[in-house]
Amino acid sequence: MSILTPITGKWLRISRSATLGGTYTLVKGMNSLDKNSNRTTTTEDTFDTTNAYSEAGPREKSYTINGLMIPDDPGRIAVWAQEAADASEFFKFLPAGGSSDGTENVKGWTHQVKVGSTRYGAQSGGGAQTCGFDLISQGDEATSGAGGYIL
Repeated sequence: MSILTPITGKWLRISRSATLGGTYTLVKGMNSLDKNSNRTTTTEDTFDTTNAYSEAGPREKSYTINGLMIPDDPGRIAVWAQEAADASEFFKFLPAGGSSDGTENVKGWTHQVKVGSTRYGAQSGGGAQTCGFDLISQGDEATSGAGGYIL
């Protein structure tokens, strides 16, 4: 069965592995993901034309991921270790990973990334403590699962 309606954000699953074919560990407690694809532009003026010549550079992909602070989560511990080691590792993104549909919940993509920065926050008035991290591309994305896709 294919999903023909919008996918609820609650189904998203983010996991990571040291190697592409390795065991992926779920990063728990995440509640926000933003993926960005940007291009730098080089612009050159010439003497004999009115308009400048612009050329798009390579795509630069990054992720901003935020969530709740769960200090003993194995996925979170692995992300912190990856950042401390400045290691390039693999993240898997499954947009319908939490659904009960056995065909759709394995579809998504993997991406080799480094952890570029981390965040932590707490409020004196209470509430859950938060944390987050930014991932920066170290290679091309690849589809994951039969019929997987890249968003």
